[in-house]
Amino acid sequence: MAIISDYQEETQTSPSSSSSQPKPSKPIPFSSTFDPSNPTVFLENVFDFIAKESTDFFDNDSAEKVVLSAVRAVKAKKAKAVAAEKAKIAVEEKAKVDKAAAAAAAEKKAKEVDEKKDGESGLAGIQKNSI
Repeated sequence: MAIISDYQEETQTSPSSSSSQPKPSKPIPFSSTFDPSNPTVFLENVFDFIAKESTDFFDNDSAEKVVLSAVRAVKAKKAKAVAAEKAKIAVEEKAKVDKAAAAAAAEKKAKEVDEKKDGESGLAGIQKNSI
């Protein structure tokens, strides 16, 4: 009968063998064609590849949660990007409107100045003629 503490000490002090530690996995190349009009086929190819090459990914109950979490993260990222793009467009449109309003105000002011000058010139001419 082995004592647990003795067994633990033996495993801690014994040199690690290559069979007790998992070997680092090498990346396995994957290629597939992506058709934007039918992304489901691509996803099926990805999941088939994972099921074939990974020994335990789909054996875990958490695999579905991991996949759904990834999908939610991508959806949130895309929604954030769309919102940022809409905000950028809104800012650009506001800048255009403000620029057009400033140009219209400057044009109106210039017109008023010209009218005032024309009015003063006319008064000066009338005053000279009356003298």
